[in-house]
Amino acid sequence: MATINNTTNTVARVQEKGTFTLTATYEAAAVPDGDVVQMVKIASGVTVVGGHVVFDALGGSTSIKAGDGDDDDYYLASVSSSSAAFKPFQAATFFPKQYTADDTVDVIVTGATGTGTITLVLQCTAEPVDLT
Repeated sequence: MATINNTTNTVARVQEKGTFTLTATYEAAAVPDGDVVQMVKIASGVTVVGGHVVFDALGGSTSIKAGDGDDDDYYLASVSSSSAAFKPFQAATFFPKQYTADDTVDVIVTGATGTGTITLVLQCTAEPVDLT
């Protein structure tokens, strides 16, 4: 299992304030089962309030999940990726998540080698969110 750093393909930017969206696309070319694709860097203090993954049919018997360095399926538990789909994050399991240290949001293709386009979209804020 390898880690693929896709975050180097993003344009350098200044940390946003307020509400913003982070989007990353990865062209998977025969990604082996279990490889971690680091899609987006998340800075300390950023809160993820929503998101989704869109992907091509990545191959028979493939699945995809999304998470971070603490939990590899925190945002999206393993779902079949043998057909193209739009998968929103599972709101009941995570909303919102404030990062207290720098991290990455990652996708992992499992079950078989995957080939196709994967897009991750995060809705974020750089200010604390109090939903109580």
